[in-house]
Amino acid sequence: MKPSLSLLVAVGLASLCLRAWAQPAGEPHPHRHHAAAANPHGHASPLHAPPQVYLLTEQLRQGGLVIFLRHAKTAHDGIDQAPFAADDCARQRNLGRAGRLLSEEMGDAFKTLGIRVGLVLASPWCRTMETARLAFGRAQAEPALAIDVTRMNATVDHFWRLSNRVPEPGANTVLVGHLLSTLMALGLKIDEGEAIVMRPGAVKPEVLGRINAVQWGDLTRDWRAHAEQVFAYARTEMHTQGAHGAPPHAVPKPGPLHAPHGMSPRP
Repeated sequence: MKPSLSLLVAVGLASLCLRAWAQPAGEPHPHRHHAAAANPHGHASPLHAPPQVYLLTEQLRQGGLVIFLRHAKTAHDGIDQAPFAADDCARQRNLGRAGRLLSEEMGDAFKTLGIRVGLVLASPWCRTMETARLAFGRAQAEPALAIDVTRMNATVDHFWRLSNRVPEPGANTVLVGHLLSTLMALGLKIDEGEAIVMRPGAVKPEVLGRINAVQWGDLTRDWRAHAEQVFAYARTEMHTQGAHGAPPHAVPKPGPLHAPHGMSPRP
């Protein structure tokens, strides 16, 4: 039986979504926050990332949050080949060397900052399972986090259900998945290795902020240099920014999802 035109269009769209925004190796990362950046009073900040990221980390140390993490950086000479099979790594775009190192760096950040991780669920695709295992030492395959271009509404429903599940006391739940989930559910494009942090709610989770791939290493470096003092530095910098207008590195809030032609986003 020949595949329907709508299925071919959906497959092509998903492939475009999953590859179009990948950050090419060697280019400056768009979220880099340089060290010793002067605040409006002319004082150099000891922090390497925006202050909001450190305050988000402080909440993660308390537990009770859900982290949706897009898999780490992939080798850009790879491609997902149809027919798609989650357990056939030879036909998938897999982690490159940079992605494996980034996964370990993320895990180091969690350990160094004392962020406790409970349940770790990952899409059964090879790049998501490898990211989770390298970062957290374990992964439970969760088919609901996999790419399913034929059931976009189900992708959104699964995202809300899993991200609104309350973690075990004092710990955080980690979901390792793909761009399609946040793109369809939140209207947010996140880079490889970037995380969205959420707090489960009565109906849907509240998005608290995001941590990009570069900032995992920044957090570790600053914690080793200043320990818990980083939170005081972050509050001071936030206060200074607040006195001089909107902070330049404010965490983006979810915006409206502009669905591709022929697709209707769920409310």
